[in-house]
Amino acid sequence: MGSPVSSIVANLFMEWLEQQALATSPITCAPKLWKRYVDDILEIVTKKST
Repeated sequence: MGSPVSSIVANLFMEWLEQQALATSPITCAPKLWKRYVDDILEIVTKKST
């Protein structure tokens, strides 16, 4: 924190994390909505009962 590069590095990491999470999510609980602002994520998931 405090470094001019901090926000860039945090944004790059969050982008990587977002891609990994969406790529590996099971089809049965894929997100209907995925919104990110800086380091906060809002996700709406519909879980199917078996």
